[in-house]
Amino acid sequence: TSLMSFLWQPVASAGLSRMPRALESLAVWPVVYSLVTVLRSFGTAYNEVVVALMGEPRAHTSLRRFTTGLALSTSGLHLLLMITPLAYLYYNQLSALSQPLSSIAVQGTWILLPIPALVAMQSWYQGAIMHGSDTRGISESVAIFLATAALVLAVGVALGRGMGLYYGALAYLLASLAQTAWQWLRSRPAMRAARSEPQ
Repeated sequence: TSLMSFLWQPVASAGLSRMPRALESLAVWPVVYSLVTVLRSFGTAYNEVVVALMGEPRAHTSLRRFTTGLALSTSGLHLLLMITPLAYLYYNQLSALSQPLSSIAVQGTWILLPIPALVAMQSWYQGAIMHGSDTRGISESVAIFLATAALVLAVGVALGRGMGLYYGALAYLLASLAQTAWQWLRSRPAMRAARSEPQ
């Protein structure tokens, strides 16, 4: 699973390098991805909380409520960066991107707005799957992520128009949606068991 997760970056780089304006896309993508990684880190860390607390009395209801709050707050923070000058200042001043590249980065970051919420949900579903002791669903979801991302990037390469960065961001978003949907499906038995445990 970890190996498959690491494959996303070379797959993304390979796709961006074969699309129009490859140099700009490859220059901006790591900066955009690093910002989104910081925003999603709260959701990533939450997985350990779910694993540790899932079997506790009344944990299912509390964790579900916290997941909703975490998803809304982290994507809310992402939105706050986008509707204020903060995102542009981050890219232009802190990351030292030129004005044209900063504008490209901001547009790509808009596409990735749902990512922090999706990662929080993934941690909720992954924790439930691990609590149920059948972790195949997690590996399957990572494989689905990679397949979806590769498909979207391949479409971008085949079309040969539009900026590669935007296809990369779209590939990441759609792949994350597919991964979250699969984890939701595979976590349903564990979720039902957790709801039925004595409170």
